Amino acid sequence: MGHTVWSQRMMVDIMLAELREFGKALKEEDRIIYEKILKKPLRHVGSIAYANSVHVWAFCLLSIILEQEKRIKEMETIHESIPHGRVQERELDSIVAEDA
Repeated sequence: MGHTVWSQRMMVDIMLAELREFGKALKEEDRIIYEKILKKPLRHVGSIAYANSVHVWAFCLLSIILEQEKRIKEMETIHESIPHGRVQERELDSIVAEDA
């Protein structure tokens, strides 16, 4: 019989399942944040599959870093546009909503 080669998506899912086990040991407030972080690589599964590497964990980590950097850049842009350090309520609402 032949053997099955797992797809990159399957590898990502397996790795994230393993990482979720670690999350079960975290305090509840940390676990909530951790679970949000673990959703980030799913936005880049296509790119991870395109890379076609056995180092899926590295690309998942890079996906998380990329999403965090995008968020930091967005916050910096908003901060630079704030007159006298005051945040418009609708801008703050959009930042908070993205975190949910």
